[in-house]
Amino acid sequence: MRNFAVLRWLSVFSAFLYNGVYFFNLGFWLWTLFDMTEKELQEIGAFDILLNMFFIYNCILHSSIVVINLGIIFKEFNVEFYEMFSEHGEEGSDYNLAFNRVVKDIEDDMWFLDPVRLFKGIFELFAGETFTEEIDKHYDVKGPWDSAMDTLGDYADYGAPDETHFRYVPYGYGV
Repeated sequence: MRNFAVLRWLSVFSAFLYNGVYFFNLGFWLWTLFDMTEKELQEIGAFDILLNMFFIYNCILHSSIVVINLGIIFKEFNVEFYEMFSEHGEEGSDYNLAFNRVVKDIEDDMWFLDPVRLFKGIFELFAGETFTEEIDKHYDVKGPWDSAMDTLGDYADYGAPDETHFRYVPYGYGV
């Protein structure tokens, strides 16, 4: 379930969106249909009846998608409780759809679209060391550089990723 977190999140989001649009359009159609005055009812032509029949046919035809979407939403809602009762809040469960984890997965998978990470990676490839290590050699630039990097936070530490995020376990080879 961990490997498909992004796909599951997109599935739940699209299920919410589809059901919202479906019920909004169905409610609007019912509202306009039953809110007609006697004069409007007498002026209905063949085209209006055909249009209403077409709309209700499509609503009935696509109602199975709404039922499946409701099942997807219900399943993802219940997975949160399953994790809470099975893992008791401990780290290591991959069942829930934490939004911050999905965003981190998208950032890791789409690294080639981030110009800052691309620049740092290409610089490290050609220079042999990270851009920050190269800046640290020049003491006249180090002060303004450190204050600028402090404003970026963890985003600036591409050369030294957070070991706890990857569940890094040192094996102690050669010790």
